[in-house]
Amino acid sequence: MSRTRGPWQRGGRGTSPAPRPFVSWRGRGRGQQDGHTEINMNLIASPSRSSGLEKDGDTLKDSKVQEEYREFIQGKLEGYLQRFPLSSEPIQSTQRIEVEQNILIFFRKLREGISSSHRKDDFALEVYETSLVLATLFNTPLQATTTLSYLLPSLYYASSSASLRQSGRISITLISLLHHLVAGYPSQTTFHRHLSTIPSLFLTRGSQAYKWISGLASALRMNNYVKLEILTRPSVIHDVTSGSDATHESPPPSVSSARCSMRHVDPKLADEATLALVGVLQTKARTRIWLILRTAYRELWCQPEYDTSQWLEKTLVLNLRSADETRDPNVGTWLEGREKDGDVRKKEGTDNRWILVKPK
Repeated sequence: MSRTRGPWQRGGRGTSPAPRPFVSWRGRGRGQQDGHTEINMNLIASPSRSSGLEKDGDTLKDSKVQEEYREFIQGKLEGYLQRFPLSSEPIQSTQRIEVEQNILIFFRKLREGISSSHRKDDFALEVYETSLVLATLFNTPLQATTTLSYLLPSLYYASSSASLRQSGRISITLISLLHHLVAGYPSQTTFHRHLSTIPSLFLTRGSQAYKWISGLASALRMNNYVKLEILTRPSVIHDVTSGSDATHESPPPSVSSARCSMRHVDPKLADEATLALVGVLQTKARTRIWLILRTAYRELWCQPEYDTSQWLEKTLVLNLRSADETRDPNVGTWLEGREKDGDVRKKEGTDNRWILVKPK
């Protein structure tokens, strides 16, 4: 949902422009007594880089400023999502990357303020969770790793059991595990080390989510493409996250949407981050499986009398990310891409028979 910010209000001729009141991401105007205009928020100093020398070096250590700064960042994030919807095809552009990096910088400053003030409440959890999700979506694994080192399980340990049950952290826990699977692939040493540190409060042993992530790791390790294809279907992932995660539930009537959103990571963003990491794992696994196919087979037939298209789709995990899974990937198009790489070539005199070039 878009939210409109008020324009600059200019005075009469010969006068300076009137200060713009701080406008939160919920659209509630605030008076000048708050002392924080948007330009101040843009230029606010990072606690770690000010070294106490800048006059506002400790500004982000104040809890009220932290919450206002979080609202300011939300406005930037919503503006980004309006220009670059998550549901659309990703278009990498210099402008898009610049906006993403600026948002991540804002979140890094806020995390530093929270860490410096030793704040460990629901607000701190949401900031770190959203930072992790956005670092994943913006393909910045280093920031994701840095955020994880503080978030799970140390920051979670500091929170009450009731708080964790109310907000539900299964999606974030799964994202953290997927992150380690991606970062260490094909090794799973860091994944299993991280899994062993996660308390059952966050990921119950024997639960649907635990079985899914364990099965996924096993399929990757064993090159079990049949199991991998099943576990990475969007409908299966949706069942795992929505079936166990309280963040997908509607907030209680007594809690305003504004307050609730500042306590919980956006479940839609978390879902997109999960799918993004699964997509990276599919790509990595596909590379290994493709090498195996090129070694084991001589030809692929994609024609009516002997069509291997469906088998190839499942073997190479070419299923699309659409939640309804109604669209089928075009295997021919994918093979044409591999032809440009020199992995296959069309059999002479045919359009749908491919000769596999064995890897060197």
